[in-house]
Amino acid sequence: VKSSDASKKNETNPLTEILKCPTKVVLLRNMVGRGEVDEDLEAETKEECEKYGKVIKCVIFEIAGVCDEDAVRIFLEFERVESAIKVSQILLKKAGKCVMA
Repeated sequence: VKSSDASKKNETNPLTEILKCPTKVVLLRNMVGRGEVDEDLEAETKEECEKYGKVIKCVIFEIAGVCDEDAVRIFLEFERVESAIKVSQILLKKAGKCVMA
């Protein structure tokens, strides 16, 4: 076994972790940076995620004293677990900024 193969086996796939204990709530981090939360972000996020299922609630918190990628936390509650899983799959594959679901 090559060392690069061994390191891949030790990396945890975020989607695998999500599927171990699926829930209707998704936490999005690293969608926007500290200080970038505006009055439209909640509606825009909810609208975008409703392409994958009915969103019951969207709540956004900006946390002080943590690294920038963790500073803004967006919680989405879906009507169905399957919708939450689908959004997680889509956002984890999204190119560009690393969105953590």
